[in-house]
Amino acid sequence: MDTAMQHIGAMQFFGENFAESYGFAQRFAGEGGHVATLPEIITARAMYPVDALIWSRPYTTASCEYFGTTQGGNDIVIIAHGNGPVSSLPAIEAAYEPPDFTEEARPQNDAGHISVTEFRRLENGDYGDVHIIDFDRVRRAYPADHFDFLAPYEADDDPLLLARMGPDWRQALQKLDEASQREGLVRRTLGMRVPARTVRNDGPDAYWNRSGRDELPYAHLLSVSQSFKSGAGKDEFIAMSLDTHQRGAGLRFIGVRPGGTAAWTHAGPAILQDHQETLLMPYQPTGMQPPRLYKLWKFGTRWYTCISTKGKKLHSISPEFPVTDIEIVGNPGQVISPDEPLFFRYDTAAVLRQAPDSANAYYTGEPQRVLLEGKTSIVAEVHFCKARVDTSLRCVSEEELAGNYELQMQLLARFEQSRSEV
Repeated sequence: MDTAMQHIGAMQFFGENFAESYGFAQRFAGEGGHVATLPEIITARAMYPVDALIWSRPYTTASCEYFGTTQGGNDIVIIAHGNGPVSSLPAIEAAYEPPDFTEEARPQNDAGHISVTEFRRLENGDYGDVHIIDFDRVRRAYPADHFDFLAPYEADDDPLLLARMGPDWRQALQKLDEASQREGLVRRTLGMRVPARTVRNDGPDAYWNRSGRDELPYAHLLSVSQSFKSGAGKDEFIAMSLDTHQRGAGLRFIGVRPGGTAAWTHAGPAILQDHQETLLMPYQPTGMQPPRLYKLWKFGTRWYTCISTKGKKLHSISPEFPVTDIEIVGNPGQVISPDEPLFFRYDTAAVLRQAPDSANAYYTGEPQRVLLEGKTSIVAEVHFCKARVDTSLRCVSEEELAGNYELQMQLLARFEQSRSEV
């Protein structure tokens, strides 16, 4: 293990699939480590105010919630934290994307599934300690498939919420209530303060609307949102929501090494995108022809070229080569978005037509909405320049970084080393 990384006991991994999120978290955790469960994250949040890192991101967890029917015909929910039939990368992938899975025949509600046999083993305790909840108790707490926000004192009556969150739920909800107080988001009844609503305990409506008792049992990993402001007017509050992970939703897991804790989690590879200098690697541009104009963007205090795009499309601001010197040439030009999209886009050819012969690069100013010929358009100034580009170094792209655990660890070690030397 790199010495710059030895002090890191837990790290977040965000990815497009389970292999690059759960798999990398598990790999980081190593022998004797594990992927964080929902109660671990709730315990970590109970320790810190809501402006801490552990509150600022949503997380998928190694806790799994199963829904099925007993041999006697009663609907039950089983919650397992880190154990059970869906507690390894192959098992998670098999539950959410079985071999016969196709986009055209997506299972109901984008849920994971397990066999009835595995559900029986789970129910019988073959996988160790689990929480078993008679679904009639949940129906009494929520007569319909609608989950509202609860204040801490209301959570006592929610068996599903308590089983999901673990022993430190009350302290975590107290942190949210305190955050609402600090922002002046206070409800009052008869002149007395009422504790803010703090948590929404979501779940799939399929629990209520199951199409048939012969359907395979559901298996959902549990997730938790970041803290957020909700409500309106005099009834605003700061809260979080718990939910079941649906196929296609974002993935962010925490790998915990032996002796580590989710309360001290590192932001992981995502932090590299805010520190472009750590992404620079030696590069040999064999046979590379520079573009007529580099597009430039300023990341922090340093300029970089951007990975080139052509035509009328959203323009990349992913860094590629560092720029060591810039000299403005000519007069500013202008680009106009061809329509009024959510994101600004423009035609590269329009930039080329306006560029002075002496320019080899350009950057755009802040887009502005203006009225042109009776129509609202988005316009930005274009500044042309001579740029000295260092092509001996190149930033690792997001695509190159995403599926490469070794490269992520190498660059994180470099980042941690540079931070320790400051």
